Amino acid sequence: MRVMRIRRPSYDAIMAGQKTLEVRVGYDHIKRYQGGEVIQLETSGASATLRIKAIRTYANFEEMLAVEEWQKIAPDAGDASTALRLIREIYPPEKEALGVYVFEVEPVTD
Repeated sequence: MRVMRIRRPSYDAIMAGQKTLEVRVGYDHIKRYQGGEVIQLETSGASATLRIKAIRTYANFEEMLAVEEWQKIAPDAGDASTALRLIREIYPPEKEALGVYVFEVEPVTD
């Protein structure tokens, strides 16, 4: 099972059902994930099994936010422009240029 590392606030929001979309950029290893795949989500001191329900790709973050609900990406952001700022704090322009991958995820509870 593949492992995806994530920051603790995002991990907690996914496990609480508040965050159902995880945003990544098009590194080679990210491009190999597939919809339906079961992965291990890890953060400091915790891990969980997730199912990737779907993966959608976009040219950039603005295009992504024109389609995806920002509340499912950054539930505490307050608005789409804040969500965009938070994402860009993680991924600078040269990383965004690799393409944007949105993972629709759900915890596996069985």
